[in-house]
Amino acid sequence: MKKFVSAAVITAMIASMGVGAMADVSFGSGASSDVAWPTNFGFGDKLTVIGANSNVKEYVAGEKISLLPGDVIYMPLTHSVAVTETPEEEVEDTTPEVEENNGENSEEPVVAVLAAAAEGELTSAPYTGKVDKDWRIKFTAREFVENATFYTATANDSALNNGALYIKVEMDDQLDSVDSETLNYGVYINENGTANKTERVTVNANFANVDGGEIEFDFINFVSEPSVWTVKEEGSGKARFDFNGEATFEVTMYNGEKVLLDLGRDFVKSIAIANEEADLEFYNFRSSYDSFVRKGTLALNGDKDSFVYEIVDDELVEVNFKYNKDDETLEFTTDELGHYVVSDIELEAADVKPSIGGSNSSNNSGSSSDKTNPSTGAADFVGSAAALAVVSVAGAGALALGKKR
Repeated sequence: MKKFVSAAVITAMIASMGVGAMADVSFGSGASSDVAWPTNFGFGDKLTVIGANSNVKEYVAGEKISLLPGDVIYMPLTHSVAVTETPEEEVEDTTPEVEENNGENSEEPVVAVLAAAAEGELTSAPYTGKVDKDWRIKFTAREFVENATFYTATANDSALNNGALYIKVEMDDQLDSVDSETLNYGVYINENGTANKTERVTVNANFANVDGGEIEFDFINFVSEPSVWTVKEEGSGKARFDFNGEATFEVTMYNGEKVLLDLGRDFVKSIAIANEEADLEFYNFRSSYDSFVRKGTLALNGDKDSFVYEIVDDELVEVNFKYNKDDETLEFTTDELGHYVVSDIELEAADVKPSIGGSNSSNNSGSSSDKTNPSTGAADFVGSAAALAVVSVAGAGALALGKKR
């Protein structure tokens, strides 16, 4: 019996804090059924990835895999079933015709019967049964994995096998690094209270943010998604970044410098509640992750009578700016792009909790932009603008799977 365990399926799944660094991480099934452990229970031979934009990608063993934070990964589960009858297949008659001989018996055409599998033999099939209450999904590490659950596909899942059971893996929507991560991890399913478990598959992989490319000094660099930007070899000059026409940043950069850029426009509910009469615009960069060696000029949209605040260490801090009447922008210098709110009136303090790039994770980094009039206040950022990421497996060697009972 062939066991279908796909390198592509497993490689895409999770990042690692180091195999064996702690006890395996368990995700509960949430089921209430009592189900017998399937024969040769294990993973299928392909991987389906569905992104936030509903794009679907499928991978098979041996392929390099690219993942973005926020992707949902579906790992098919298989088991062995017995063949209940011997299928027959008629093949083309290759016997030469025989003429009739005065009523004597003639030779009839030959029909070949081909057996695909003998009755009772085991063959692999998608698992379409229920989930037992004692089944658990186990990872040797779970960094960069938000959640993992058993999932039965429905007719609405056009990219999946209707009725088949999958492990649904939801990846974190953010990676705060300008460099790639080297990962080791393993995954298997076990049944609490018994010795039943699938084979554990260990995989090496790389996890890195989207590469924005080499910075151009003669042209505008458009930042449309969270990405890492790098100064090319022996390059230097003033770099200009444009964030979808909603903000710009100009700064001098030199060879070897890298920066992770992202802008979220998530609405900050608590600030709005505390300032119901204000017309507010939010600009949520990544603070210390959007830091530069030198100060540059950040320009936000607004008029000359606007008020600009940055959230620093859970405080609303008013920012001094210069108004550019030609571009109708509010300009100030900083070496770290933080979290800002532009208002048409002076703001009252609110309960503030900063987030990175508009996501839900906390960040208390300060900024070196010009600021005055600190006021204690705060806000819970609503929504998320995630750092996109790419996972690629470096060569066939990285796809080697180690199976352990």
